[in-house]
Amino acid sequence: LRSGAASDPMIAPAGVLRAVAVLASYVAIAGAYTHPLLARLTDGVANDRYDPVLNASILWWNATTLPFTPTWWTPPHYYPNVGIAAFTENLVGLSVISSPVAWATGNAVLAYNATVFLSWPLSAFTVYLLALRIGASGSAAFLGGIAFGFAPYRISQMAHVQVLSGYWLALALAGLHGYLAERRRRWLVLFGIGWLLQSLTNGYFMLYG
Repeated sequence: LRSGAASDPMIAPAGVLRAVAVLASYVAIAGAYTHPLLARLTDGVANDRYDPVLNASILWWNATTLPFTPTWWTPPHYYPNVGIAAFTENLVGLSVISSPVAWATGNAVLAYNATVFLSWPLSAFTVYLLALRIGASGSAAFLGGIAFGFAPYRISQMAHVQVLSGYWLALALAGLHGYLAERRRRWLVLFGIGWLLQSLTNGYFMLYG
């Protein structure tokens, strides 16, 4: 993520391999940290059956109905009321992860659980990239990713996939830092994409962003 393609540690082959190894490490840590989630991906939900089931239904609705169309705004909740999608988080920013799983498997629970699980390593990994962007060493960036992605307070939000998923905001911040350093439009594009997806994931984080 640093300037200069020839010397960029995230573009050079060694940097790419290092990033893959870091991501794999975070995935492994997440597997242990969220146990037994991986063993119940297809038939259970983390935490209780209230918000997780609601969020699973929202992600399934996003996968089976084109977001922001008139039909999408009125999911089958609180029938016969209309516009119900405006009453809660729409989770469209998570659909880039959940919808392909839903399309491939036809399993709404698996799509939801995969999104919950990936929120842990992705949160850690995007902060790792952000830390590299602002000049941290590889070791410091790795520890920074762990500190953010696996902070104990996140456990209390296991029922709220939208709160667990703060990784788009880290990418948005990386985009801002990149633009300040290089003044290249690609960094503004990264910021815009990160902020938009984060806003479509969590309304609170939209305001933070």
